[in-house]
Amino acid sequence: MFKLISGTTRQVKLWAFFAGTLPITVLAFICLAYFFGWTDIYHKTLILAGLSFFFVAVLWWWWAIFKIAKLAILIDRTNDNFDSVIQDLREIKKISRDIANSN
Repeated sequence: MFKLISGTTRQVKLWAFFAGTLPITVLAFICLAYFFGWTDIYHKTLILAGLSFFFVAVLWWWWAIFKIAKLAILIDRTNDNFDSVIQDLREIKKISRDIANSN
């Protein structure tokens, strides 16, 4: 469980870094290319930026879906373990009552 949390924390920091730096960097380059009149570079950069934003969005979507699935599995296992612990405690309580009643 802790491995999932620490791995997810690192991955979230990485996605946050990309979300904060990639769009600003690309948009700054697009603005510079436009203002300096580099039309050929400007058009290529627009296409490359659009493709890279799309690619990152798709990657992030699949990453998020699989993390949610792992989290659901982890919660289900935890719930099963709690049910098992509750059942064990009931059995212990019953045994202790039987012992107390037999004395």
